Amino acid sequence: LFSVSVPMAAAPTLQQAKPLRASTTLQGVSVLCIDNEAAVLSGMNDLLSAWKCKVYSAISAEQAIEIYQKHEEEIDIVLVDYQLVTENTANILSSDSAFIPKQPKDSNHDIANFNGIELIKHLRAISHYPLPAILITATTDESVLVQAQQADMGYLRKIVKPIALRALMSSLLTKELERNYIPDNFNL
Repeated sequence: LFSVSVPMAAAPTLQQAKPLRASTTLQGVSVLCIDNEAAVLSGMNDLLSAWKCKVYSAISAEQAIEIYQKHEEEIDIVLVDYQLVTENTANILSSDSAFIPKQPKDSNHDIANFNGIELIKHLRAISHYPLPAILITATTDESVLVQAQQADMGYLRKIVKPIALRALMSSLLTKELERNYIPDNFNL
């Protein structure tokens, strides 16, 4: 006979991690796309829907923040255009009433003038979960690439090739899964 004495302790509290989809396929991945051009959003929606992703679209930083706050637990990754504000934005918005953004609620932060990097940083700051992001831009300014790399964002130049987008999305989602589920001291 033998006995074991163990001190009583409170049950550990478990934090529920945001469930991420397996990245071998993008089927079922929820994507928030932000671009100030309705035609680009439509094209991205068609492409991502063909990959069986669930797509949320926003034409402004304000609308993106509103959508993210409502669907944070569902959104797995964001795709954001760098230049969100142009002189033509007002014309684009008035031609497609479904994309009319609301005025920013906090006038201290000029959300309406965010570029893509600022928007991603803002979404990450308000998020309760890690948020993989890809910055998409037509600019050739190398400082934008450096800023994106420093902020741990994926980076693609327009015109985006579908295969490159798919590969980068899969890579970022896989990287996030590894961060969340494989301990640092795990040796293979």
